[in-house]
Amino acid sequence: MGKKWLLFGTSLIVIISMLLMVGVAFGQQPTGEFEVVRKAVEAYLTSGKPPVIEAKDLYQILNDGDPENDPFILSVRKPEDDAKGRIPGAITIFWKDLWKPENLAKLPKDKKIVVYCYTGHTGGIAATILNLLGYDAVNLKFGMMGWTKNDEVLAQPRFNPATQPDYPVETAAPPALPVTGGEGSTPIIPLILMVFGGISLSAGVAGLFILRHRAE
Repeated sequence: MGKKWLLFGTSLIVIISMLLMVGVAFGQQPTGEFEVVRKAVEAYLTSGKPPVIEAKDLYQILNDGDPENDPFILSVRKPEDDAKGRIPGAITIFWKDLWKPENLAKLPKDKKIVVYCYTGHTGGIAATILNLLGYDAVNLKFGMMGWTKNDEVLAQPRFNPATQPDYPVETAAPPALPVTGGEGSTPIIPLILMVFGGISLSAGVAGLFILRHRAE
């Protein structure tokens, strides 16, 4: 009878250990670098900052006779394209080199930064990331395409309404997506390893109890 109760007790230890480890795993909250980035994104998206500035508004600011309110203008185009013509006062840092510490050190953190690229797409990405890094950045809407009609300076073919596609669209609401996890969820493989690690540990403890009982 004693051995049966001992086996029952060790089995109970294994089950409890498994349940505790699964509960801890699924109860984890996002931490570390992911949570730092998530909070930075939340702060930026809820700040009310406009994501873009139109060319006419930037032109007016630059030509209002008050240099104190002029923003820092950053081109993220290729240097060879910017050499053909840039917005007056702009500096050029190619977007793929922008994230280097020596280049970030050239940007002011106490002044608004207007970022522009060719069409506004890469500039939007650059401006968003700069905001997450603590800079006050805004993207020039449509990029250089919104600033000039000079094809040589644009360095990109202009939008042509004659060749614009007219693919089908839909107006029905998309289906609700299930929550599939994320950084805050525990991946299944590490979870399995954790559970089996707990089983092995519990089984080892149980084995020691059994050996000790037999020795007695």
